[in-house]
Amino acid sequence: MKIIYFGCDISLSVFLKLLELGHDISALYTYHNPHDLVHEFEIKAVALARGIPVYYRQMTAAEAEHMFASGVCDLFISAEYGAKLPIPPNGNFRGVNVHNSLLPEGKGFFTVETRRFLRLPYGGVTFHKLTPEYDEGDILAQEGFDLDPDEDIPRMYEKCGQVAAKLCAEIFRDDSAFAAHWEQARPQVGEASIWYPAKDERCIHDGMDVDEALHLFSCYDRFTFARTERGAAKARRVMAIHTGDPARALGRPLHDEILDFFPYALRDGTIWLALE
Repeated sequence: MKIIYFGCDISLSVFLKLLELGHDISALYTYHNPHDLVHEFEIKAVALARGIPVYYRQMTAAEAEHMFASGVCDLFISAEYGAKLPIPPNGNFRGVNVHNSLLPEGKGFFTVETRRFLRLPYGGVTFHKLTPEYDEGDILAQEGFDLDPDEDIPRMYEKCGQVAAKLCAEIFRDDSAFAAHWEQARPQVGEASIWYPAKDERCIHDGMDVDEALHLFSCYDRFTFARTERGAAKARRVMAIHTGDPARALGRPLHDEILDFFPYALRDGTIWLALE
């Protein structure tokens, strides 16, 4: 199949599996976030080594429509891509999204992060049809897996990648396997949930205790905020913790090569934060 792939290093396992199965990936669309835990360096290196063009810009609706109208492309695959894809009205369009939850549970951007925040004992991956609405398409395949209570975010993404590669091998084994999955895709059923907590729900504040603040930051990392006198500011890092009397902070700012840290008093102690 002639595939255009949209994704980053989080979805590298799917990208590699498609290449292993002999599919023709004609282009990679990716993005770069300097503060992201997972970049695009590995998937970009694999693409360039295979002569696959790499684009950082977003595809336009006109380009997408032309690709399917002319037969240049058979399929879009989106896996942890940072933008919404144009869905052309052309009847030949086919697109698949790889979503790290068991849809319809966990629609939205913060699927893995919210799963850890809620301390759920399981994870999952869903391959579904791309539609104009986020995470609403019919399901081609999905599979769940167990999680340990102390599993961190990188390990959770690693498990998602392993399951995604397995499902990819089943769905894209050959053209007939994909056609069968596409035709037999089932509507999403069950109670839906959207895991896209608002900024205020990802905000450290003085009503929290130390454990609550650290858990929040360990889940949402670069998407965590801290409430200050000037409003909510993005939290870059937590450097040190003092769990005694909040008035007995370490007494001096901490520094590294780039960031300055300051004491932030909580209900049962003090953390040290660096803010943007």
